[in-house]
Amino acid sequence: MLLAISGEIAARGHRCDLVTAQSGGPWQHAVPTGVRHVSLESTKPLHSVLKLARYLNKERPMAILSSVFSANFAALLACHLSTSKTRCIVREAYRAGEEIKAPSTVTTYANKVALRVLYHRADAVVALSSELAAHIGDMAHVPGNRIHVIPNPLLPSTKTLTSKIRTPRLDGVPIVLACGRLELQKDFATLLQAFALVRAHKPSQLVILGSGSQLGSLKLLSARLGIEDDVHFAGHASNPHEWMRHAEVFVSTSRCEGFPNVLLEALDSGCQIVSTNSSDTVAEILDGGRLGTIVPVGDALAIAQSVVEILDGIRKRPSATEHLRSYDLSTITDRYLDVLLGN
Repeated sequence: MLLAISGEIAARGHRCDLVTAQSGGPWQHAVPTGVRHVSLESTKPLHSVLKLARYLNKERPMAILSSVFSANFAALLACHLSTSKTRCIVREAYRAGEEIKAPSTVTTYANKVALRVLYHRADAVVALSSELAAHIGDMAHVPGNRIHVIPNPLLPSTKTLTSKIRTPRLDGVPIVLACGRLELQKDFATLLQAFALVRAHKPSQLVILGSGSQLGSLKLLSARLGIEDDVHFAGHASNPHEWMRHAEVFVSTSRCEGFPNVLLEALDSGCQIVSTNSSDTVAEILDGGRLGTIVPVGDALAIAQSVVEILDGIRKRPSATEHLRSYDLSTITDRYLDVLLGN
């Protein structure tokens, strides 16, 4: 998201630096043309505060935008130590109340105090949803006029199929698709339970894109449910759009999300959607349920019934073209520039 937005900013003639604690990483090859990458050569964001302050003193940018909890702390501390007049904007993509939690009670309390002290110094806070905006206002006591709700943009698809299970038995059988990290937050266990109900009603297959610590337990669960032959763990796919174009339905069973970009991608791909109400942004993205079915978190029966309706042709999705215009990358960049420039 930030790489795409930085590229748009640079394309409009603004000088834009991408400043990272570390050099290298899977994103490095994707730094946009016109964006300068500056590495502070530190192990973690919080270890780079002094180096970031020196960068601000030297380069004196008009504004700095940080994202991810520890990076936000580092940016706010560096701006406080710097002699520059740089506007400091922090971006919240997830609930700060969850991110401050640590194994140690003392550390959690220290994070909570730091959140209130530091976030109050921010010139602006960008939240991905109204719910997150209200949450950060309550947690950090940031005035409402300094919190701006800006959703993530829909990123252009490269329309390249990066991974595919090539086996004859998949041909002609409807695909139910899901993707995400194989972790408890995504609740793929409930998805497997729902798919077992779907599979009992209609021949179908479930493809799950992603990797994570729950892979072993999810495979065991699919075996216990007797659906292992129709469940395919396809691994990480850097571009799931082509899978979405071949699937009859995309299912998101997350317990909690900040802003589920994958739903935008599914809409853009023309795939019908069933999603749990894991965030207030789900209803925003799916236009109150007009563009997809919204079900309660953890309700395997509701998920299964919704999927079956789609596979049986009972529910049709209207065009999302006009709705997706509000998530256009250029439009979202306009809104970020307004905040960065203090307009």
